[in-house]
Parts: sequence; C-alpha cells; structure tokens
Amino acid sequence: MSQISSTAYKTPLPGQPRLSLHGPIVHWLASAQQTDDQFCVLDSLLVPGVFVPLHNHPEVECFYVLDGALQILAYQNNEPYWLDVEAGESVVVPSSAPHAIRNTSASPVRLLMIFEARLGRFFEEVGRPVASGGQPPLPLEEWIQVFAAAAGRYGYWLASPEENAAIRLKP
Repeated sequence: MSQISSTAYKTPLPGQPRLSLHGPIVHWLASAQQTDDQFCVLDSLLVPGVFVPLHNHPEVECFYVLDGALQILAYQNNEPYWLDVEAGESVVVPSSAPHAIRNTSASPVRLLMIFEARLGRFFEEVGRPVASGGQPPLPLEEWIQVFAAAAGRYGYWLASPEENAAIRLKP
C-alpha cells in the first residue's frame, strides 16, 4: 500500500483487500496500518445462513447493522440467548465475552465492524482474498485448521462443535 500524504482521506483505498472469512465477506474501510495500529473498521456481508461460531477474544468489538437483521449470542446470568439486531442498531461485545453471530433471515446482512487493531491483524492473517461475492480458495477443512492455528497463537478461544450445537449452530 502506498504511503498516505493527506491529513484525511476517503476509504476504501484502491487495492484494499476484500476477504472471505469462510462465510462472512469483509472489506477493509480502515486497517490497522491506516489507523497507526489503533483500531480497524470493516464493511461485512453475511448472506442468509452464514454464522460465526461461538468464540471469545480480549478485543472489544462494536457491530452496527446497516442493512438486514441478524442475531448475536450473548449471556445473561450465565444463560445464553440470541439478541435480535436490526438495521440502525448496534451492539458492543465487551472484552473476553463469549459470542456468536448468525443470519437466520432470508436476506443478506451488511454491517460495520469496529474493533482493536490486533483483531484486525488476525482477520488479515486468516482471511482469503476474493473477488466480489466469492469464497476463499482453501477447502473448508484446511481453512479451519489455518484459522484454529492462528486463533491459538493469538490466544483466542473457539467453542467445540458440541458447544456450538448446544446454541443451535451447526455447519
């Protein structure tokens, strides 16, 4: 990426990658490099049926739904529940809070994701460049291994298949 010589600029910059996270498709609006390692902003698309399994990480996340409606798994008194989030609404996921995301609607969901730079670097590592609407070149099993290995290096917790099934998430 070329050096930016302006005090302000529009994003995405030419060449900003579009990545598949094997389900969600994300497009960088502000990368860790562009924000001097402070935060990241992604434009994300979740087509119907896509979900992000149960996990946690120390970085705080904020989701703002631009179009559509999705559900985010949260906990109250140690009991899981699915929180409905519609266009114009946002959710903050605190540090180390277990959470999952799913699109159970018949329409795509578009959202802004805002989070700390470290999580952005993780997405850069595990995401696979794609053309608009495409999926990554790796087969699912190989991508899961790459994802799990990177999550381990970052200290992120990933739920087991049984834990995901218990909250009604199945591949």
